[in-house]
Amino acid sequence: MRQWVLSVLLLSVAVTSYGGSDRPPNGGTPERNEDPVLALYDSRGTRIGPIVSYGFLDGVTLTINGAVVFVPVARAQSAGPP
Repeated sequence: MRQWVLSVLLLSVAVTSYGGSDRPPNGGTPERNEDPVLALYDSRGTRIGPIVSYGFLDGVTLTINGAVVFVPVARAQSAGPP
């Protein structure tokens, strides 16, 4: 009896621990947030770059004409309808 209970327990642990794939079934498009770091996206969904901290500011680093530039980012919020 003990062997049967142990085998059922091991089988259930093995089945539930199998993660499978993170890819969507049937070749669908994966989500855009597969990056391991926090990233900034524009309104069209294009990735701008990873969010980095410089001092007490959060922003992104951009390469413009070969120079690396830190651009601070702040979220704009409105109080209500215009």
